[in-house]
Amino acid sequence: MKGYIALWAFRLFIAWTLSVAPGALAETLFYCETEGGKKVEVQDLGSLINYRFGKKLYDPEMELTLPRERATTYQWPGAGPTESYSVFIPNGKIVYIVYTSRERRPGGEMESGILVRAGGVELATINCKPDTLFEKLMGVDLPKER
Repeated sequence: MKGYIALWAFRLFIAWTLSVAPGALAETLFYCETEGGKKVEVQDLGSLINYRFGKKLYDPEMELTLPRERATTYQWPGAGPTESYSVFIPNGKIVYIVYTSRERRPGGEMESGILVRAGGVELATINCKPDTLFEKLMGVDLPKER
């Protein structure tokens, strides 16, 4: 019985740790500061994906944590003039898409940001400040977006 209680307490502690400080055991997949002065971060927590958005990520305006299999990715297929990668984070009928896109030519432009879509309709585009971008979207191990 004591072993069961200790195991239950340990699981509760881990769940609490992840909810209070998702960055503690996380790998950041995407981070940037937006042109509007907010921050966005997507983290891989192993079996979960965490999305945070707001002026202060320790107290975000929006936070979503979902099972890894619900998030999807688009990976550039290796052909074409623009290389792009993205992660799709669903929340009911709304999908938050963090992305990077690069023109594959000398001096080509790069852009990154968040697209907000509902039912295939784009509701908002939030651009990142280029000098604040950190991303590891290429090759991310998530189900492929269809």
